Amino acid sequence: MSVHDDIETALASDNWDGAVVEREPRQAKVTHSVRLDAEVSARVAAEATQRGIKPSDVLRELVDAGLAARGTDEPAVVVRPGELRTALETTLTNLLRSAPKVA
Repeated sequence: MSVHDDIETALASDNWDGAVVEREPRQAKVTHSVRLDAEVSARVAAEATQRGIKPSDVLRELVDAGLAARGTDEPAVVVRPGELRTALETTLTNLLRSAPKVA
């Protein structure tokens, strides 16, 4: 049964004895747009369909899990592959220049 089915069942009933009033305001949500490859989008949609939830809920869970797995609030260091290669080549060149010559 999906969340929507639960809501429809609750609204169809005249008995509200078990109802709970939430007095605390919900936490604000922020929208982020993201472009996904068609294959990734299809996988997200399939996961959502299988679980009976919205694709945005699947994405939210994945982002939360990914951030939690990092285990830190520090921002991730992101380096482009080309920049990494240049840095490695420069470091290797400097090491080779400073290494003692072997006869």
